Amino acid sequence: MRELTEQERRARLVIAWLNVAAAAISLLYLVWAMTPEHRRQELGMRLADSTRRQFSRLAAAAGQAAMRAELDGRPPAYEVPYALSLARDAAARRYEKLRQAW
Repeated sequence: MRELTEQERRARLVIAWLNVAAAAISLLYLVWAMTPEHRRQELGMRLADSTRRQFSRLAAAAGQAAMRAELDGRPPAYEVPYALSLARDAAARRYEKLRQAW
């Protein structure tokens, strides 16, 4: 039996990882499909609220860092806090949408 080339080994490794990913996705789909509707909605609400809180903390910390940079005479970078606040607002809207559907 001949030894595999590096390219063949990498190809087999990629195929193996794709099989693992497909199996994990299938398992998650089956668990999700067997979960009652009210539990799925509750999980979605919890995830949206947790995401909102995390983005809120990150936006506040990034905003404070940008203000410190500005006070220290460095150029402030307010793009990151703004992007994080937009993500926070999107998560809050998702939570409210799920809550109203409840």
